[in-house]
Amino acid sequence: MTTSQEQQEQQKLFNRTAELLADDKITPEQACSFIETLRDAGILADDILDPENLEQEKQKGFNEIAGVYADYKITTEEACEVFVEWIEEWKNRA
Repeated sequence: MTTSQEQQEQQKLFNRTAELLADDKITPEQACSFIETLRDAGILADDILDPENLEQEKQKGFNEIAGVYADYKITTEEACEVFVEWIEEWKNRA
């Protein structure tokens, strides 16, 4: 069973990945690779976010994409395409 502290630490991994992706410091392909590694280790994104907070709204979008990809519901190529759209959406809001 995962403790609250472990869940917070795991969520920080997704938060940092989203931040790096949004800032063009990693590619969508690198983000997908990292999500695969986390998924294989049994670590999945949590949606324990406040929808009133814009940064958390951005994180929630990332987590949704990561979750669908981690569940094998979309291909790596599809995930990368969606991440590109996600990046563009947040660039336009800034």
